[in-house]
Amino acid sequence: GHTILDLGCGPGLTTIDLARLVGERGRVVGVDASDVAAAVARDQAAREGFSNVRILTANVADADLTSEAPTGIFARWLFCYLSNPASVVSQAAKALKPGGVLAAIDYWHYLAIRTEPRSPLFDGVFQAVYDSFSDSGGSLDVAGRLPLLCARAGLTVRHIEPIAGVGRPGSPVWTWI
Repeated sequence: GHTILDLGCGPGLTTIDLARLVGERGRVVGVDASDVAAAVARDQAAREGFSNVRILTANVADADLTSEAPTGIFARWLFCYLSNPASVVSQAAKALKPGGVLAAIDYWHYLAIRTEPRSPLFDGVFQAVYDSFSDSGGSLDVAGRLPLLCARAGLTVRHIEPIAGVGRPGSPVWTWI
């Protein structure tokens, strides 16, 4: 029965998972700036028969989040793209119903990604990705700043869990890299 916002929902993979969690009495509103990603998310929700999912094409930095009165807000790999993540955290804090939850998964210490033995090629690729985020105003170290941004926005940080992976050729982590 909850209302959840999926900020930066992309093609809706997590949006669909959230719709399953809230059940038929709940609703999920996905928000993404990409027309293409939002269209894919809409199609996916329709294909899976979720009438409780709505997808908005909007920049989360400009969207009015309060109108949805969410009990929860989820953001995966969103804040790393934003030039002003503090503004979106503040908007999210204002939008949440009392007792609501903001859950975020994002990057921190991105350049810790490495291979053994070391590979200058991989190091160069990771550095180029890191630099491309920085050059566009984002940060692949943003998760380290999120607890302070949340506290400044009046949210209570209840849980922080680092997620790290180690992989070898053929493993899911290796495939991702």
